[in-house]
Amino acid sequence: MGGVPAPLIRAAIRETRARTTKPFGVGILLLRLTGGEIELCVEERVPALLLFWGDVRPHVDEAKRAGIPVLVQVGSVDEAKDAAAAGATALIAQRFEAGGHVRGTTSLAALLPAVVEAVKPLPVIAAGGIANGRGVVREAEEVLKILV
Repeated sequence: MGGVPAPLIRAAIRETRARTTKPFGVGILLLRLTGGEIELCVEERVPALLLFWGDVRPHVDEAKRAGIPVLVQVGSVDEAKDAAAAGATALIAQRFEAGGHVRGTTSLAALLPAVVEAVKPLPVIAAGGIANGRGVVREAEEVLKILV
């Protein structure tokens, strides 16, 4: 929903709710806020809020006070530490091989274990460039080395 005006986000949330009873999330590119997007997501009590590409600190407390889990997508260990300190519910570590809006500058093989180590026990989800089962196993093995 980066750059999407709040009234259109509200319409999308309501349409999604009309189509499913399953949980869903709303992703916001903080770099493209135009005003009212986060407040609208809180007002609508979205099941999950995903924040990316900007300072999450002003937004995490507001969402969490409303009972909304906040996932923050990060591309570096420093971003991960900042998001964890801000109170994120979970992190999404995105490597440079991912498509779309990418901030990462390292491979997932380097980024994921470093982020897990830096913010444990906070949950960390891997994103970008895992194309098959071997990739899943490779990343899981690296994370298990840290956790075990």
